[in-house]
Amino acid sequence: MDASIQSSSESAKVILSRVISEANRDAGKTICHFNGGGVILLSNFLGALIRPGDEVDFPVPVISAEQRTEIYVRKSSSFVRRRDLYQAPISYAAKPKADIRGRLYVRAEVCPGGLGISSIHVPCEVVRDYFYVTTRRQPWARQTSLYDVLRITPTASLAELRVAFRLRQLEIRAAGTSSRDSATLERTFNILAQPELRACYDSLLRDCSAPALFPYGGLGSILVAGDRSRDGQTFFATQILSFQPEHRDRRFHAPLRNFDFYDDHAIYHDARRKLEVKLDQSAMPIPWDATWNRWKHLLGSKVELQGTFVQTGKYRHRNGQWTLLKWETALPSRIHVKLPTNIAEQIETARRSYNRFGKFSEALNQIRTRIEREPMEREQLRCLCWDLGIPSDFDVAQISWRPDYDPFFYQ
Repeated sequence: MDASIQSSSESAKVILSRVISEANRDAGKTICHFNGGGVILLSNFLGALIRPGDEVDFPVPVISAEQRTEIYVRKSSSFVRRRDLYQAPISYAAKPKADIRGRLYVRAEVCPGGLGISSIHVPCEVVRDYFYVTTRRQPWARQTSLYDVLRITPTASLAELRVAFRLRQLEIRAAGTSSRDSATLERTFNILAQPELRACYDSLLRDCSAPALFPYGGLGSILVAGDRSRDGQTFFATQILSFQPEHRDRRFHAPLRNFDFYDDHAIYHDARRKLEVKLDQSAMPIPWDATWNRWKHLLGSKVELQGTFVQTGKYRHRNGQWTLLKWETALPSRIHVKLPTNIAEQIETARRSYNRFGKFSEALNQIRTRIEREPMEREQLRCLCWDLGIPSDFDVAQISWRPDYDPFFYQ
């Protein structure tokens, strides 16, 4: 959220409480005037929910728009169906669990702020009715299936889902419908294209009270309606009004040898950048299968990946304590792949090299065993290959090659 305030500058962060006297829209922002003077700039989305007489709590100094200001709106008693509003950055949304009454909920951690709230309690049905529906203003029983939005069956593969998504995109653009329809279509595909979220949605179709996962583990800015606990440390949400994940656009080249290939999809992991990309054969049109994992280390090709990555995280238990590991995952709807022009030739070369390795596997194992005991020069390797019957045109650098090394290392 974009926020600024006219008040006395203070070096230490304190909490200010002000009553709204007037709210006006101007140049993409809502200007909220306080009783007694001063203003605060809010987004139009949040500003539309604020009325004169509401009390706003916020920390001072107000942080920048990129850091998503924490703000609490206490609705006036005259407001019908009174529910307070709370906007805050969240760092992690845990897996669903049951409270003391047996009701399933998700606990979202609030990033260190100045209002004293440490977590947001979100019932699973609230998570369900925001992320796993087509129309957020309708009850679950009247919702259209996400599969119907894509006009595809629940048994569709990932590649079939992507083709259906692209076709529906073209239809929506041709029809000139609202941006809300495009956003719903994209959210639908991002749910169904992620196996864990798709399994969650399928279980909700069978039982609407099933656990509802917070997509991609949270990590973003959330705006919720609800009430604060008596001790002030927990906000009990009754509705999610908005969620913006942490995201950024990336473009980079990914070696094919670093992919894990399966029959219907491939996954790229980059431990250095902390990135993960999942692709289907519609997104990366190469006819691969699981057998590629046997010889992918011989591939020198790189593909260009471009997409929008959202932050995600999971807790891991290491050295006796739980640690939050943050990764970035590519949104399935916004991933684009550019292949080298000679990709088919490079794949065929790698296949032939693998077949040659297989023919001389026994001799190569003897050489590798000896290399592990003592270092050898290239000419020594050539002579040893000749003695073992390996052809002279065999690239000896490939004998001890590993996927983490690049060809120039041996040149």
